[in-house]
Amino acid sequence: MIAFLIEAIKRNAWLKLLAAGFTVLLYLAAKTPGTQPVERDLSIRPVLTGIRTGLASPMLLPEVVIHLRGSERVIADLKSSLRIEADGRRATAGRNRIPLIVTLPPELNSEVTVDAPPTLVVLLSASAKKKLAIQSVDSSDIVEYMFVEGARELVDKSITIRRSALSLQSGTPSYEVLDADGEVVEPLTVLPIPDSKAVAGLQTKTVVVSCNFSGAPDNGAKVVGYAVTPSTLKLRGTAEALAAIENISLDVPLDGIKQSTTVRKQLALPNGIIPASAASQTVDVRINVRER
Repeated sequence: MIAFLIEAIKRNAWLKLLAAGFTVLLYLAAKTPGTQPVERDLSIRPVLTGIRTGLASPMLLPEVVIHLRGSERVIADLKSSLRIEADGRRATAGRNRIPLIVTLPPELNSEVTVDAPPTLVVLLSASAKKKLAIQSVDSSDIVEYMFVEGARELVDKSITIRRSALSLQSGTPSYEVLDADGEVVEPLTVLPIPDSKAVAGLQTKTVVVSCNFSGAPDNGAKVVGYAVTPSTLKLRGTAEALAAIENISLDVPLDGIKQSTTVRKQLALPNGIIPASAASQTVDVRINVRER
């Protein structure tokens, strides 16, 4: 049958033209942009999943480069739907080599092949949770609280929560966790306080800041005086918590000091007590030393 068609085409000019046109169409279809097989590299940040309760990552996972093969059109639209998971189900505290799992939309499994790094090195540490006040935008005595949760070393350095404007996408506010210098601490999760009043009417109290020195300066130098800035702090808290505080005492070690210097100390306040101002998170102690 095939031999007959070939012989017919040879004898008939119209069939020759038809065959030539069909060949051109096949060639053009094969060369159409977006249908040719291509190879591309994509950088995607994995999502850490499956880690045990009590563990958290103190870092944002780095992006990994994956190698894709398939049609150009499909690969161009793939990044938004491609997901890479760092499977942390067997991870422990410390450095871990965590396997990566690439998930494609089911309808694309036959159209695209993926080469990805087999593992990713991830540092995990003990997790912690702490209740922090949200920065007040006015002088109201109404304070709102939320939890921050994440790696312990990040939670420990967290001082307050800053609430930004409403998100245009979700219509809800977003939050940033700040340290004593006003720098954003991440990655941390901000959570509402369940089954509890997150808003409370609190009282304020002004107390004196004093210093508790320990050790001695080097080379026989002698401390001749000190000054604390600010010398008083306005605190906010419940009536019971404020009643138990007469002053704020800062532990200031003198070991290693050779000349007059200024030491910045971060406030460590009892539970239920916060500075009335979000800016009052640190105190500067000027130590005047007379050298021997």
